[in-house]
Amino acid sequence: ATVAPTNATNKNVTWSSTNSSVASVSGGVVTANAAGSATITVTTVDGSFTATCSVSVTAPEKTLSSISATGYKASFEVGESFSFGGTVTATYSDSSTSDVTSSASFGGYNMNATGTQTVTVSYTYGSTTKTTSYQITVTSQGGGSTGSGTYTIGWGSATGEAGTYSNFTTTSGSAAGFLSFTTAQNNGTNPPAYNSSSKELRLYYASNGNGCSITITPLAGIVYTGFTITATSGNTPTVKYSVNGGSSLSTGPSGTTYTVSDLNITSSLTIQNGNTSNTQLRIKTIELTYGVEDTSDKIVQSLSASYSGGNVYVGGSLDDSKVNVTAQYTDSVKYPSEALASSDYALSGFSSATAGNKIVTVTYAGDLETASSPLTTTFSVNVIADTVVDVTVSNTTTYHPGETIAKGDITVTLHYQSGATSTTSDFTFASDGYVFTYADTNSGASSKAKQFSITYGGDSYNFSVDVSRVAYEVISGSTTTLSSSQFSSSDVSKSINTPSETSVTIGGVGFTVDTNAYIYTLSSISYLSFAKIAGSIKNTEAFSSDLTSVSFTEKSGSRQDGVITISKDGTNWVAYSTDEVAKGGYRFFKIEYSGSSSLYSNISSISFTLSGQDNAVNVANYVMFEDTTNQCTTKLDLAIDKLNSMSEADKSTFWTSSDYVIATARERLLAWAAHEGAELTYSGGEFQINTSNLLVFNPLIKGTADSILIIVIGMSLLSVAGVVGFKFWRRRREN
Repeated sequence: ATVAPTNATNKNVTWSSTNSSVASVSGGVVTANAAGSATITVTTVDGSFTATCSVSVTAPEKTLSSISATGYKASFEVGESFSFGGTVTATYSDSSTSDVTSSASFGGYNMNATGTQTVTVSYTYGSTTKTTSYQITVTSQGGGSTGSGTYTIGWGSATGEAGTYSNFTTTSGSAAGFLSFTTAQNNGTNPPAYNSSSKELRLYYASNGNGCSITITPLAGIVYTGFTITATSGNTPTVKYSVNGGSSLSTGPSGTTYTVSDLNITSSLTIQNGNTSNTQLRIKTIELTYGVEDTSDKIVQSLSASYSGGNVYVGGSLDDSKVNVTAQYTDSVKYPSEALASSDYALSGFSSATAGNKIVTVTYAGDLETASSPLTTTFSVNVIADTVVDVTVSNTTTYHPGETIAKGDITVTLHYQSGATSTTSDFTFASDGYVFTYADTNSGASSKAKQFSITYGGDSYNFSVDVSRVAYEVISGSTTTLSSSQFSSSDVSKSINTPSETSVTIGGVGFTVDTNAYIYTLSSISYLSFAKIAGSIKNTEAFSSDLTSVSFTEKSGSRQDGVITISKDGTNWVAYSTDEVAKGGYRFFKIEYSGSSSLYSNISSISFTLSGQDNAVNVANYVMFEDTTNQCTTKLDLAIDKLNSMSEADKSTFWTSSDYVIATARERLLAWAAHEGAELTYSGGEFQINTSNLLVFNPLIKGTADSILIIVIGMSLLSVAGVVGFKFWRRRREN
């Protein structure tokens, strides 16, 4: 210690430390408290002169001396999961202690066997490991069973007394009132099999020891206390078994039997071939020892409950799977607390009509005796208001021109914070009753999206619907079939050396055929035949109405490369298809062989169907379905023919109706006619194109190439007064 000078007036000093937890100082004496460093300072009272020194404290090395276990759970039931439940304390060489429960390990017990068990606890600190042990008691579930007996299941190889034996001829089954069983292949080399000749269940091995298995499930109230397997001699591998889904244990045979006792099987027993080499487990019988669980002294003392489902939204409901109810019993050693099934309690008092903290009452409703009646507990649930986080609008209807959209067609869905959804009609649709027009559509078959919006809660939400034109629907009428006899009586030559005339009549229909056509007759059946090169047959005049279908049959063994094409004018041809012919207007067909072959092309029959009586709306759809160039020249005459095939009532409807679809189509036909320098009229029950009453002085209607206006001014030289006459006429250029 340092002292003040002898000649100082005031010889007193003071002491201090910068880290008293490491080193403290008093009267000049420094005490080491913990590992670390500190600075010691001495100061004179007179003049405040100081002196310092540094102190370094090193902790002595400590080692693990021992561990101890206290407060542990000492009672278990067979099949119950092990839990420590206490505290492991470590003591060190410096007499300090610490809680090391989370770092300790436990082993040595067997939860599938009854009796006193030794649990070994170990803990490692540095290079030192210390152990301790304590005793637990494992009992049968429910403290044991009352009543006992044996029940044997076999595979056709054993006998037993009535009620104690069941025989099976399959790999799964059940014994009424006692058990059920299933088998599994797992990694077995083959699936489990019942062998009817040797009367045994065969469980095959797996190289990893996870072979075939059989799982036996007792019915409620039955407790298996052990089992004995009788196997076929020479087929007795290592058997693995597990109780109530627990870890696997192994057992070996004594001769041809395996016996395991002191079990408490309440939910399942799995028996498995545990061999890793080629040995089957061939089971003759499994004898089960059993008891009936006695719960007469199992009294429910109290309940505890909680809800793990979080908040509930207003208008929502409790999630029953999140309600947790636990029963505590009077004898807590024999009957530790356990979670109850939902059927063993009832809930009351919950309402989500308003927000707030709600108290829910739980009332025991099981079969066991209770310490008081009614036995209840409570838990609380917070109910909060749900809010709309999104709004979606949908309408899956496809609309057509002339139809209207209504508010009732629209589905407005509200999406809430809770994930719930609901629909509402509390919205505004300003376009209610909107009539769709052809301007809302694409020409032809493709749909077009029409945009709308609704207003909900002051905000607008857009949606769209599909709008499409309605295609013309071909109305099928009469069918004509041209077959062998009609070929024979036609103008087609019957001689291979004398080809047919170009123009022939078959079944009253005029056709043009290639000059290499003739009649080929085999077994009194005639075929329209083309030689070993290309050929064709097509009708000469347009049919009186549209084609709705065309087909032909080729002679077996002949060429099969014939194709059908169709035409609206007899000049321009397209491939035949049901979609194409459905567009309407096709009144010519051609059957053509475009390739060459070593075979002849022989047709045994031709069949075609023409359209029947049309109607006003259908013709309107024909007129309006497409917006194509020069429709007035390609579709006008066809449309007039369709109109004239209708009934008188439909004709009148087309001419006078104010229906949007019909009226729009009528206006288009009138415009087509005017474009051609003509007038569409309806008189005497017929639609027709009339050019005689028009004065035409507009060569730009179709261009100077399509019409020539000739003005002829005649002056009669014999007239006294000079009469000027004007005559106008229009000459259409023929294509």
